[in-house]
Amino acid sequence: MGRPDARLEWLDRSGAQRGTVALPPGDWSLKALSPDGGAALATREGALWQVDLERAIATRLLADVEREPLLAQAGI
Repeated sequence: MGRPDARLEWLDRSGAQRGTVALPPGDWSLKALSPDGGAALATREGALWQVDLERAIATRLLADVEREPLLAQAGI
């Protein structure tokens, strides 16, 4: 049996779902959200990905991540 499809969901302070983005199957770990809420950084199997939350697109940035990613104040 294969792994289920992954998705990134975000909630408001009351716990209501505010959005969801489908991601390729794998073990994802959310690392950071951009200050404007339009993007997220996540890791999957050692790679760093940027997830555009408005367009629902995940783009691999780095193939091998050794340290925790940081976000600049202006965004990703």
